[in-house]
Amino acid sequence: MRRSGSPSPVTDFPSGVGEEARAKPPCQAPVLRQAQHEGLQAHAPRPTDLARAAARPKPQGETKPHHPNGPHPEPVEGRGPGTTKKRAFSETATANACKGAGNPPGITVIGAGVAGLCTAVTLAERGAAVTLHERSESLGGAAASWLAGGMLPPFCEAESADASIVAPGLAAIDWWESRVPGVMRNGTLVVASSRDAGEIARFGRRTSGAQPLDAEGIEALEPDLAGRFRQGLHFAAEAHLDPRRALTALAERFERLGGTIRFGSDVTPEAVGGDVVIDCRGIAANAPSLRSVRGEMLILRSDEIRLSRPVRLLHPRMPVYVVPRAGGLFMVGATMIESEASGGPTLRAAVELMNAAYALHPAFAEAEVIDMKAGRRPAFPDNLPRVTRGGRIVSVNGLFRHGFLLAPDCAEKAAERVFGPRTREEIAA
Repeated sequence: MRRSGSPSPVTDFPSGVGEEARAKPPCQAPVLRQAQHEGLQAHAPRPTDLARAAARPKPQGETKPHHPNGPHPEPVEGRGPGTTKKRAFSETATANACKGAGNPPGITVIGAGVAGLCTAVTLAERGAAVTLHERSESLGGAAASWLAGGMLPPFCEAESADASIVAPGLAAIDWWESRVPGVMRNGTLVVASSRDAGEIARFGRRTSGAQPLDAEGIEALEPDLAGRFRQGLHFAAEAHLDPRRALTALAERFERLGGTIRFGSDVTPEAVGGDVVIDCRGIAANAPSLRSVRGEMLILRSDEIRLSRPVRLLHPRMPVYVVPRAGGLFMVGATMIESEASGGPTLRAAVELMNAAYALHPAFAEAEVIDMKAGRRPAFPDNLPRVTRGGRIVSVNGLFRHGFLLAPDCAEKAAERVFGPRTREEIAA
């Protein structure tokens, strides 16, 4: 296994391909599972959902295979046993319906990670009737975003990506703050040991928006780090959140908007119903050229240290970050290894992360290890996210290590594939 290289410059996401008229494949209705996770209420059908379902046709025919990024044969839809009547799918009709020129379209989103939840909420906010399918039995069961640090650092991430991520990244902070509680706008602190002081200068050259700090400046921001580092950088405009609480709150918001979540529903875009299907399955989508970048993380608990913001500890081989959470918890992450392995963290990774935490502050030597997990980040060869459309299927994938930072922007681009660009009135609203 080799460690992943730095991301390539981020550009605008590719436009959809094969967006000609398509037929609507048959509807397959998975069993509704009840969700009981960290305050997320069980998802019983609402009267409006039942009425909507009763009014919607229930096709039962078969659909030919359909790939989201390539040519697609025309699907065949049945209107009853033994029928094979074709029905053309019109993107214009869908956009008109979304804008009030007809009944709201039925949109299916697959995958309840950060990309899927952001997309589902964005579509629901624009008036669509959205059903979200998640193969796990509860929120976060298979999502890489459940293991994320929850940092919203557009300036810091530009160190290894293109500066074009800064604008959507800054907008993402506002997006999250307006929809979920607990967004902390305390910035990011970047430090390095004395022997790695050159890393601070290099990081500063490759980024913008930072205030240089000396030892006194570091102490003023984080008193518990007093005397430990001689220089650092403070990115005051950055923010962070607890990803698990944020995803739970986002799911609850989605349901308040009238959306339905179906847990334990392992469906594919080709088989599931809906006028439009948004595929947000990440690695599980098995899309061409999509690769897995493994990441390992720890969650520690300590009452001996207090931090108010994420702290990045630079190192030429393995830079790490420590993100504070409520209740004396700290997330320490994360490795980047080119690997398809889906097991738990390796001993080497665990030792490296623990050593890094100890190097930041010796109090972590007595910290309790609460959690230790590994996940697989979906990434394309250029490490850029892609939002594409083919027929009725929109694909959102490849967010790499920028899930919380770029998911809101990807969600808006997915909505544009369905609705078209926002009107001036919608933007002003």
